[in-house]
Amino acid sequence: MLLRDALPELLPYREGSWHISDQGASTLASVGFICFLIGRFTGAGLLRRYSAHRMLGLYGVLNVGVCFVVFLKLGWLSVVSVFLSYFFMSIMFPTIFALGIYGLGVRAKRAAAFIVMAIMGGAVLPKVMGAVADEYDISRGFIVPLACFGIVAAYGYLWPRLSKSDSLAAVRVGAGH
Repeated sequence: MLLRDALPELLPYREGSWHISDQGASTLASVGFICFLIGRFTGAGLLRRYSAHRMLGLYGVLNVGVCFVVFLKLGWLSVVSVFLSYFFMSIMFPTIFALGIYGLGVRAKRAAAFIVMAIMGGAVLPKVMGAVADEYDISRGFIVPLACFGIVAAYGYLWPRLSKSDSLAAVRVGAGH
C-alpha cells in the first residue's frame, strides 16, 4: 500500500472549506492512537530516569501548549498539535494513579477506588467541550482540555508538597505493597 493511499481523502464541503471522509477520519484516529502508544513506551522509559511528578508536570504543560496551538487555529500546525496531545496524554492516568496512592498504606485501596471513579470526568468533559464547540467551533472547544491539562500540570509540580514526599525515585519497581 502506498502512503498516498493511506492518507485521508479531502472532499469539498462548501466554498472555501474541505472535510475528511469517514474512512479518512478513521485513519486519523488510528494515527492518534499510534501517537498515544509511542508516547506510552517513550514515557515509560523516561519515567525510569526522571521523577514521576516532574514528568507529569512537564507533559501537562506541554499539553497545555499544544491545546493552545489548536485553540489559535494555526492550520496544519494545529492539526499536528492534536496528535502531539495524544502523545503527551499517554502517561497521565497511570502516573496520576501511582502518585495518588503513593504512601497511603492501608488507605491505598480506597484512594484507588476514588481515582478510578474520577475517570467519570472523561464522560462529562467531552460533553462540555462539545457544548463549547457547538457554540463557537471545535478549535475553541480545546479550551476545556487545556484547562484540565493545566490542573494535571499543577498536580504534578505540587505533588511533593501535597504528598509530603520528594519523589517516587526511591521506590523499587515490583516491590509491591
